[in-house]
Amino acid sequence: MSVFSDKRALIAAARGDREAIGKVIRQSLPKVHSRIADARETVDQYHRTEWDADARRAEALGGDVDPEATVAAVNEIYGRVLGVTHLVPLVLIAQGEEREVYEEKLGDNAYNLLLAVHNPTIRYAIIGGLDPEIREQADELAEQIGAEIWGTLLATTDSGDLALEDFPEGTREVLSQIADSLDDTEAE
Repeated sequence: MSVFSDKRALIAAARGDREAIGKVIRQSLPKVHSRIADARETVDQYHRTEWDADARRAEALGGDVDPEATVAAVNEIYGRVLGVTHLVPLVLIAQGEEREVYEEKLGDNAYNLLLAVHNPTIRYAIIGGLDPEIREQADELAEQIGAEIWGTLLATTDSGDLALEDFPEGTREVLSQIADSLDDTEAE
């Protein structure tokens, strides 16, 4: 994309043009991909060397979680989410070097969010704060959520065309339902 058409796409995106927003985001996402891949490697390393997920899980399922730890964990996740969401519009409207700075910050904040979401101390502080009868089910859902997050983030931020098979099972199922619904609407 030339500098001129890149600038036009940025202006159109800033004005709310959905197609332009998509183009701008697709240009930025490969830059974020490497940070997401780094986060995946770091999470895997921490699970092998530093995090004791089994101990945190046992504590949570056994009810050994301080309610204040639950609130602190949810606040941590919320802060990390805000660290990502506030940068998306800035990436869309910024230009030149300023945009590159925001893209880098977005990658860093996405990295930190992913680490927080997968940190067993945070995860099991939240699960431990739930009703004892649903903790096990919530833990299973948290596993599924993690798989969907990683699969979708890594697929959508990678360069190249996307295929339905690139997405994890749950996301792929939803996308198939949407496609079927669109096909039904177009057939009418």
